Amino acid sequence: MPQVLLTYYTYWLLQNLRYNNREDVRHIRKEIMFTIMLSGLIVVATSAGAYAQTVNVTIGYPNNSNGDLGITSGSNWIGQFPITIATDGTTSSTEAYCLNYDSTIYEGSTYQANIAAANDTAEWRAVSYILSWYTPTDNDGAAIDQVAIWRLLDNYNPSEVNLPASIENAAVNLVAIANGKDVVRPGDQLIWVSPSSGNVTANPNQTVTFQVQLNNSTGAPRSNVQINFNATLQSTSGESLTLNSTYVNLMQSFTNTNGIAQVNVTVPSDTLLGSTIKVQASTQSAWSQEYLDLTSYTTSTQNLIGAGPVLNLTASTNISIMGFIMVLPESAYGALTTIVTFAAALIIYSKLKQPTKKAIP
Repeated sequence: MPQVLLTYYTYWLLQNLRYNNREDVRHIRKEIMFTIMLSGLIVVATSAGAYAQTVNVTIGYPNNSNGDLGITSGSNWIGQFPITIATDGTTSSTEAYCLNYDSTIYEGSTYQANIAAANDTAEWRAVSYILSWYTPTDNDGAAIDQVAIWRLLDNYNPSEVNLPASIENAAVNLVAIANGKDVVRPGDQLIWVSPSSGNVTANPNQTVTFQVQLNNSTGAPRSNVQINFNATLQSTSGESLTLNSTYVNLMQSFTNTNGIAQVNVTVPSDTLLGSTIKVQASTQSAWSQEYLDLTSYTTSTQNLIGAGPVLNLTASTNISIMGFIMVLPESAYGALTTIVTFAAALIIYSKLKQPTKKAIP
């Protein structure tokens, strides 16, 4: 409603410009500029109010025996830790990482926070790549992820944390791997480009190239996203065999500027005719689209990033598509020739076997 009133007021001012002297015109122009600026501020404030969501965040007590992955350095916990988020009368629990290494939050304490949108920058994309593909399985792994996140999003100073050199070096290497990478997002599409149907015929010992394309929700290609490939041979004898890197090259690829990634699949030389090879292309992500902003309320605290999809802080996406290789004789013409030759031979044989007609006396 305020925007509507301001719009009508601006229109009235413009209409009256023609009926006033120069001094009035200058005055009215100033009023117009003030009105436009005020209208813009109202729009911004309204949008921010519509998006901002205030929650209460309670920090848990991280403990390896409870499944929390991380290590201690002095009185500090480095790694994942449990949090509980309370909003609109409901509570949700998840694991989190810190974003600011030189600030403090305390176990058992509750903080007010905003759910804020993460910027779609190279740094945040790299963090999402780590969360997507380097989910920790042990305590050191969680500490490495935490330090890598600090290195990407904060001015990290190792001397203030005093971690083992093995953790620091591994985090440096992880940052180098994650830099420049992106992840699939909700609404993205993965499609076969070649062969367009995802299905093709091949003979034993032949190599087939498959290409996939990853596009975002508007159809634009998404580059630097990891695509995993695997192939499973289903023999006519009923046996199933997962093909290794000797036959699947490369098993891990990244989309180029056109959103395309490819793999070469070689049919084993001893594959029985009539067998099939199932080729799968897949990707996954934990896209950090939002974070918990505690510092807006308490400047000495830390902002937090969710390790899971609670409250859509981190959006999880998994996409996979299937293609098939049908193992036939050396060429389609060869297969057809074999069938036609067999059919023709059967007809000739049938004719030769027909009984000889005799004259009736």
